[in-house]
Amino acid sequence: MGTRTQSTERSERQLGPLGWFALLGLLSMGGLYALDVTTQGNGVAPTTSLPIGIVAGIGALLLWFGNDPTVRRA
Repeated sequence: MGTRTQSTERSERQLGPLGWFALLGLLSMGGLYALDVTTQGNGVAPTTSLPIGIVAGIGALLLWFGNDPTVRRA
């Protein structure tokens, strides 16, 4: 009945393939939103591309802060 000690050392935050995919979604939808605003919505409506970009950005942040499960550990 010994006690276990857990390491309090935090590993550095990394993004795996899933995190990079979410970050790519943020960048592409952000660019599409900027393009839609400059062309007055001739492509996709800005009210469609902005929420999708926000959700992708939140996903990327959550994967970065929450230890992305797709990161390969050494």
